[in-house]
Amino acid sequence: MDKFDGHEDEFVDLFENHNAGVIEYFADKADKLLVIDITKDPDWKPICDFLGKDVPESAFPHTNKTGSLRQKFQKHGVPLVSKARGLFSAPTGKSGPQ
Repeated sequence: MDKFDGHEDEFVDLFENHNAGVIEYFADKADKLLVIDITKDPDWKPICDFLGKDVPESAFPHTNKTGSLRQKFQKHGVPLVSKARGLFSAPTGKSGPQ
């Protein structure tokens, strides 16, 4: 039995609480945070628009499919939480905390 088995809901809660905290922190700095769901809209445009960059001609990468992710996580002893809702948030790094 994996030491993480049976704790999936806790990991989902941690994930969702972290994302909620990030979104709350950037609430008054919307131009500094991009929140997208790349599982629903895997496209360069929202990312490039946010960063002020041109959209590349290459297709949006899709190399981290569930199977390969599962193998990478298991290699490092980290469980893959399949219940996560696909929210991806990334600070731009344009400036530090305000």
